[in-house]
Amino acid sequence: MGRRGSKHAIELLEGAYDLSSDRVSWLRGIAGDIHSLFDGVGVSTAIEFDTDGPIENWLELIVAPQLSTSEEDWLRSALGSKALRIALHSVFGPPDSLPTLTQLSQVLADSLPARLAFAPLTRRFEMHDTLVLNANDGTSRGAVFTLPRADGDRARRGHAAIERLLPHVSAALRIRRGIQTTVPDMAGAPHGAELVLDVNGVVRDGEATPSAKDLLRHAVTTRDHARTRQGKADPDAALEAWTALVDGRWSLLDVFERGGRRYVVAVPNVPDALSATRLGPLERAVFGLLARGRANKAIGYELGLSEGTVAGYIRDLRKKLGHQAVLASARASVSEVVPVPLEATEVLAIVCDESPERVARLARLSSAERAVVSLAVAGQSDKQIAARRAVSPRTVSNQLRSAYQKLGVGSRRGLRAIV
Repeated sequence: MGRRGSKHAIELLEGAYDLSSDRVSWLRGIAGDIHSLFDGVGVSTAIEFDTDGPIENWLELIVAPQLSTSEEDWLRSALGSKALRIALHSVFGPPDSLPTLTQLSQVLADSLPARLAFAPLTRRFEMHDTLVLNANDGTSRGAVFTLPRADGDRARRGHAAIERLLPHVSAALRIRRGIQTTVPDMAGAPHGAELVLDVNGVVRDGEATPSAKDLLRHAVTTRDHARTRQGKADPDAALEAWTALVDGRWSLLDVFERGGRRYVVAVPNVPDALSATRLGPLERAVFGLLARGRANKAIGYELGLSEGTVAGYIRDLRKKLGHQAVLASARASVSEVVPVPLEATEVLAIVCDESPERVARLARLSSAERAVVSLAVAGQSDKQIAARRAVSPRTVSNQLRSAYQKLGVGSRRGLRAIV
């Protein structure tokens, strides 16, 4: 991002946590900020979704900042078609199972059903070279943003910043779902806050451990520094330090007492990504993000934890979910609550299955081979795997052949028997 984009990145975060606007205005503002920050061209859209229900109700709210009211109404009508939604689902799956970033042109190039489903939209709004951004934390609800780009290379260079911003959008969505209609006096701890801090990050109301107080003080000062001219001059550092959660527990919001005095409240905001009584809230959050294919570092950023702490939670998950019977029920729970992207299947298997024989078998494969094996076992063809992984079918075929040799099998049926 350049210096102009740097300023907008901090403004996007500030806008995400501004709870004063209504739902439509908020979503339109986020879509517009993303479009401006990453040099979007043409029409960007924002779609708030909830997949916990029938498919015709999945897309809850659709806005397009660059469109007139009549054009926006046309877009809502088009996306409101049950036939179109079923066609899109057959290609992409439910919206909460999308990766953080998807290049629409790659999907359309290799899928005739996708091209047919998107034909009215691509013709009308020239959406071919579009990034699809998924602000979802492993729950059934979230938001998808489309970002048309003229330069694919420049779009790729902005991926890291996008992946830093989207967790904040997810966190803000969780807060907005439970937002109070009125903000009480500070004694009432607005928005269900557990702690009230002053502008220096010192806890003035509520109980926290000394280590948590230190983390909160650092988070408040870091957040305020990011808003200064000096902080905006180095947005990458600001985005790296300003995590969506603090200590895996709280989001920070500004509130104002009568008289204009500012306080910061710490609102509990852990994504509840898995209904499993055996797991604690943070374990469920780590598991849900891992199921979505997030790396340890990305999970740590989203939850405000160190990479080492995330690794510790994953070790605990391996102990708790290690037996085959538990693995089967865990997979069923995840698929019900968090539709697991196929690329993460082998990650979940390694985390949940502590069988030494199975782990040893998978360890013989490269990361690419494990990925294609997981997709092949899930029933995907070479062409489908190639489209998902943005490689050629020949590359997939070669990787599968190598995996067959390492595992001592000769077919997909053989893979299913041992993986």
